[in-house]
Amino acid sequence: DSMVYHLKDARYFAEHHSIGHIPYDSTNALWPYLVEMYFVIALIFGRYELAGVFHVSFALAGAAAIYAFSKRFFTRQSGFLASTLFFFIPGIIILAVQTYVDLGLVFYAFMAVYAYSIWAQTKQTKWAALSGAMCGLGLSVKYFGIVIPFILAFYFLVKRNIKSFLLFCVVALAASILWYVRQYIVFGNPVFPFLSQVFGNSGLDPQVIEGLSEKTIRSTYGAGLGVKNFILFWWQIIFSPKKFGGEHIGPIILILPFSVGFLRGMDRNVKRILIFSWVYFIAWFFASQNLRFLFPIAPFLAIIAAYLVLRIAAYSKMTKRLILGVCGIYLMGCFAFCFYHVRDTIGVVCGLESKESYLRRNERSFEVSSYINTQAPKR
Repeated sequence: DSMVYHLKDARYFAEHHSIGHIPYDSTNALWPYLVEMYFVIALIFGRYELAGVFHVSFALAGAAAIYAFSKRFFTRQSGFLASTLFFFIPGIIILAVQTYVDLGLVFYAFMAVYAYSIWAQTKQTKWAALSGAMCGLGLSVKYFGIVIPFILAFYFLVKRNIKSFLLFCVVALAASILWYVRQYIVFGNPVFPFLSQVFGNSGLDPQVIEGLSEKTIRSTYGAGLGVKNFILFWWQIIFSPKKFGGEHIGPIILILPFSVGFLRGMDRNVKRILIFSWVYFIAWFFASQNLRFLFPIAPFLAIIAAYLVLRIAAYSKMTKRLILGVCGIYLMGCFAFCFYHVRDTIGVVCGLESKESYLRRNERSFEVSSYINTQAPKR
């Protein structure tokens, strides 16, 4: 995806000093492109590695925000454990070292819920506005980010605070609307190529629309619907991740069903993010079982896991030793798994291998593109 549009389109924007439709190319460039704008900054300065740093920074900022959240509502110990659990989720590290955009949505989704949690504690409207702003930034990264403001808007309505609800909605809309307006101006559809049955086909053949939306590809993801598939899902997502797009979330996903048994006596802040995670998960399960779209709940899984680990550890010295031992083995396993998947890039990062050598080994089009770039006449 980086070579197809994330970095390719960012390079076009940097070279042509415009952000819009790319002639004779895919329509992806009109999607919400906030994270790609960070890549544009890197490419304007000719620092390709800086684009990767931007995406890594979302993982680091997410871990820091998780620590701050847990420290505020729980303990420092909980914050340290939660941020560590989050950072060593295999998919987080594997995505972080690629110029993708998913961790941008993960970060903004968490910050939106963080701001809402402070609002629920203080009832200060500025936090409702900040939560809306974070939701708007999330909507500026991916379409699927729409699930987050819907859940939080419902939370505001449950609290019967209309002023904060309206402020939240207005700010969320204001922070994201430009991306959708420009697409409406070009195609007559703010979420092109989706919802073509509502906004029309934009003058394109229905089969073209279906291809652009990757409907056929997306339908192959996941375990399928139904009670049986829901039960088997928890096993398959850990041991058969290719069914869900190939990323790895690991056993931490089991915190969702496991934590239900600890609802009694659970801290209300944990209950809130647990409900949020379940609602988001159900929306994901029925809409698109692509694992990358599920990662926005990863910070909450880490927080809930840390809370439960420390709660169980407090039962007795034996349970403390047992649960912390299991947690330590889990983290070492995750570290080893992550190291295995990123080991190929370590030589380049440390300066032990050239960029050209790395690309020659890992990118099949590199030799051809290098030949064209050196042999083809300049225009």
